[in-house]
Amino acid sequence: MFNKINRRYILALYQDALLQNNVNQVTDDATFILNTLKGSRELQVFFKSPVIDAVKKEKIVKSVFEGKIQNNTLNFILILIQRGREMLIKSILEDFIIFKNEKNGFLNVDITTAVEISDEEKKNLKSKIDEYTKLNTIPNFSVDNKLIGGFVVKIKDTILDASIKRQLELLKKRFKEGEIILN
Repeated sequence: MFNKINRRYILALYQDALLQNNVNQVTDDATFILNTLKGSRELQVFFKSPVIDAVKKEKIVKSVFEGKIQNNTLNFILILIQRGREMLIKSILEDFIIFKNEKNGFLNVDITTAVEISDEEKKNLKSKIDEYTKLNTIPNFSVDNKLIGGFVVKIKDTILDASIKRQLELLKKRFKEGEIILN
């Protein structure tokens, strides 16, 4: 699931957090940094810019995050910058959160429905997915009115498509292939 480069950095950060006994705080830091990046277009462009040198990037990162995140998290971000991997910070931190959740028996799943569903329906759908995966899932619900009806569940690289749109596509394909003959 994780690419080779991200995996190496995720494992290093996780191992360090285990040694420092602050895995949960580092996870909170990752969330904080991701939210900060999401809220600042300038910061996103800053990390991707090849024009700004590493020393300047380190100074700015320290000024923005020092005292707000754990020292090992800050040092990790600085190492990424020193190694020219600052453009990967967002994906590494997102993958770190997923990795940590999986280590704790949680699994992120994306659930897309055709219409907004009630809390009770969300709870029932989550329990069915928990049963299917044999893990405690963390669902992320969204709505896509193009589905017509039903839902689509994305679990890692697996997609469970129970949408009416997909069923119609399959039916159309069967008609074209001549599997279904009308009398």
